[in-house]
Amino acid sequence: MVKNYFVAYLRGVRDYCNAYHFGSTRKEIIDLLVKSGTERRPELLNEYAWQSRDPNGRINVASALDMQSWYRKNKFITADFPAERLVDQSYVDYAVGKLGPFVLENKDSKLPGCR
Repeated sequence: MVKNYFVAYLRGVRDYCNAYHFGSTRKEIIDLLVKSGTERRPELLNEYAWQSRDPNGRINVASALDMQSWYRKNKFITADFPAERLVDQSYVDYAVGKLGPFVLENKDSKLPGCR
Protein backbone atom coordinates (compact mmCIF):
# COMPACT_ATOMS: atom_id res chain seq x y z
CA MET A 1 0.00 0.00 0.00
CA VAL A 2 2.01 2.92 -1.31
CA LYS A 3 -0.59 5.43 -0.16
CA ASN A 4 -0.23 4.25 3.45
CA TYR A 5 3.55 4.47 3.16
CA PHE A 6 3.30 8.09 2.07
CA VAL A 7 1.01 8.93 4.98
CA ALA A 8 3.55 7.41 7.41
CA TYR A 9 6.48 9.05 5.61
CA LEU A 10 4.85 12.47 5.68
CA ARG A 11 3.99 12.08 9.36
CA GLY A 12 7.70 11.42 10.00
CA VAL A 13 8.76 14.40 7.88
CA ARG A 14 6.43 16.62 9.88
CA ASP A 15 7.80 15.32 13.18
CA TYR A 16 11.31 16.00 11.85
CA CYS A 17 10.35 19.53 10.77
CA ASN A 18 8.83 20.35 14.14
CA ALA A 19 11.94 18.95 15.85
CA TYR A 20 14.16 21.09 13.63
CA HIS A 21 12.19 24.15 14.75
CA PHE A 22 12.57 23.18 18.44
CA GLY A 23 9.10 21.64 18.73
CA SER A 24 7.87 18.82 20.96
CA THR A 25 9.53 16.04 18.93
CA ARG A 26 13.09 17.45 19.11
CA LYS A 27 14.49 15.11 21.78
CA GLU A 28 12.91 12.05 20.17
CA ILE A 29 14.25 12.92 16.71
CA ILE A 30 17.74 13.73 18.05
CA ASP A 31 17.74 10.37 19.88
CA LEU A 32 16.79 8.63 16.60
CA LEU A 33 19.50 10.48 14.66
CA VAL A 34 22.10 9.40 17.23
CA LYS A 35 20.82 5.81 17.42
CA SER A 36 20.85 5.47 13.61
CA GLY A 37 24.38 6.85 13.38
CA THR A 38 23.35 9.90 11.35
CA GLU A 39 25.15 11.98 13.98
CA ARG A 40 26.88 10.38 16.95
CA ARG A 41 27.39 13.63 18.86
CA PRO A 42 23.94 14.95 19.84
CA GLU A 43 25.32 18.29 21.01
CA LEU A 44 26.29 19.09 17.42
CA LEU A 45 22.66 18.85 16.33
CA ASN A 46 22.08 22.06 18.25
CA GLU A 47 24.99 23.80 16.53
CA TYR A 48 24.41 23.35 12.81
CA ALA A 49 21.49 23.53 10.41
CA TRP A 50 19.60 20.37 9.54
CA GLN A 51 18.61 19.39 6.02
CA SER A 52 15.29 20.88 5.07
CA ARG A 53 12.21 18.88 4.17
CA ASP A 54 8.89 19.92 2.68
CA PRO A 55 6.23 19.04 5.27
CA ASN A 56 3.73 18.63 2.43
CA GLY A 57 5.98 16.22 0.52
CA ARG A 58 6.52 18.38 -2.54
CA ILE A 59 9.71 18.18 -4.54
CA ASN A 60 11.31 21.02 -6.46
CA VAL A 61 10.21 20.20 -10.02
CA ALA A 62 12.52 22.83 -11.54
CA SER A 63 15.45 21.16 -9.77
CA ALA A 64 14.40 17.72 -11.08
CA LEU A 65 14.25 19.10 -14.61
CA ASP A 66 17.65 20.73 -14.14
CA MET A 67 19.13 17.39 -13.01
CA GLN A 68 17.57 15.66 -16.02
CA SER A 69 19.13 18.28 -18.28
CA TRP A 70 22.55 17.66 -16.72
CA TYR A 71 22.22 13.89 -17.22
CA ARG A 72 21.22 14.41 -20.85
CA LYS A 73 24.03 16.91 -21.49
CA ASN A 74 26.54 14.42 -20.05
CA LYS A 75 25.06 11.55 -22.05
CA PHE A 76 23.85 9.51 -19.09
CA ILE A 77 20.36 9.56 -20.61
CA THR A 78 19.20 10.01 -24.19
CA ALA A 79 15.81 11.71 -23.80
CA ASP A 80 14.15 14.43 -21.78
CA PHE A 81 10.75 13.84 -20.25
CA PRO A 82 8.12 16.42 -19.31
CA ALA A 83 7.69 17.26 -15.63
CA GLU A 84 4.40 15.36 -15.34
CA ARG A 85 6.19 12.18 -16.37
CA LEU A 86 9.03 12.69 -13.88
CA VAL A 87 6.92 13.67 -10.87
CA ASP A 88 3.72 12.03 -9.64
CA GLN A 89 2.26 14.03 -6.77
CA SER A 90 -0.85 11.84 -6.37
CA TYR A 91 0.50 9.91 -3.37
CA VAL A 92 1.62 13.10 -1.66
CA ASP A 93 -1.76 14.68 -2.36
CA TYR A 94 -3.44 11.65 -0.78
CA ALA A 95 -1.22 11.84 2.32
CA VAL A 96 -1.80 15.58 2.78
CA GLY A 97 -5.53 14.93 2.39
CA LYS A 98 -5.38 12.37 5.19
CA LEU A 99 -3.15 14.42 7.52
CA GLY A 100 -4.40 17.90 6.79
CA PRO A 101 -2.21 20.99 6.54
CA PHE A 102 1.14 21.10 8.30
CA VAL A 103 1.17 23.13 11.51
CA LEU A 104 4.49 24.44 12.78
CA GLU A 105 4.45 24.10 16.58
CA ASN A 106 7.05 26.76 17.32
CA LYS A 107 5.59 29.81 15.61
CA ASP A 108 8.51 31.93 16.92
CA SER A 109 11.14 29.92 15.02
CA LYS A 110 13.20 32.02 12.64
CA LEU A 111 14.94 29.02 11.09
CA PRO A 112 14.56 28.62 7.32
CA GLY A 113 13.10 25.47 5.79
CA CYS A 114 10.29 23.05 6.61
CA ARG A 115 7.50 25.51 5.91
